[in-house]
Amino acid sequence: QKLVFAWGVVLLVVRTTNLLSLFVE
Repeated sequence: QKLVFAWGVVLLVVRTTNLLSLFVE
């Protein structure tokens, strides 16, 4: 389903953003 895929992408982006924020700090 596209909805599940969309949620997977959102979670992936969130995790990536969190990792980047940790490296920036």
